Amino acid sequence: MKIEQIALLALLVGALTMVGCGSDSSSTGTGGTGGSAGTAGMGGGGTGGSGPVDPCMGIPACIVCGQDAIPPDLALFLPDGIRTPVAFTATPGGAVVQGGTVSIAVAAEIVVSLPIMAQGSINEGSTSTYVATAGGDGTLDIVIPEQMLAGQDLVIDGGSGSADFTVDNDATELVIGLDSIVVNLSVTSPAMLDLTLDASETGDCTVEGDGVTIPVEPAQ
Repeated sequence: MKIEQIALLALLVGALTMVGCGSDSSSTGTGGTGGSAGTAGMGGGGTGGSGPVDPCMGIPACIVCGQDAIPPDLALFLPDGIRTPVAFTATPGGAVVQGGTVSIAVAAEIVVSLPIMAQGSINEGSTSTYVATAGGDGTLDIVIPEQMLAGQDLVIDGGSGSADFTVDNDATELVIGLDSIVVNLSVTSPAMLDLTLDASETGDCTVEGDGVTIPVEPAQ
């Protein structure tokens, strides 16, 4: 095992030990002591623990990667893989009318949550594609800019851009969704490793989410 891998393993184990592990099982209270000329009290049962919160809940798009798509050094601590929210807005540049064409501007933010504090960067080749999934047609390709990152929740500027979308003649809403995305992340500290979230046609990850819905006005 490389020195960097040993260091990462030690740091991750230490971090998880400090945080501790939650339990979903119910706890059982102990019985009370009996009073004089009284009866013994009964302890109440504890409530069940809550499950983990989905970071993609309420978010228009999510990158879903199984454990096999994660570097082995990191996958050990992510047994369920990783779910990465992509929060994006889709703002029309004018009226969205049946049978018309409208410019849609998209801006995105991506949050990669790691099991330990880290430093890293987004590298060249990180891209995303947004499409009309209902109510129209159109495609927008956005380059995710290169940037430096630090923290446990790595907040990434997902880039921005705009493109023209056509609206169907009978549409009541235009839905813009994330079609594919590739995020090339290099972690430089506490150890060197590359984490590529590839939800393209050839990648090991997938995209979930309902996208952003824009109301459509009837044609005059």
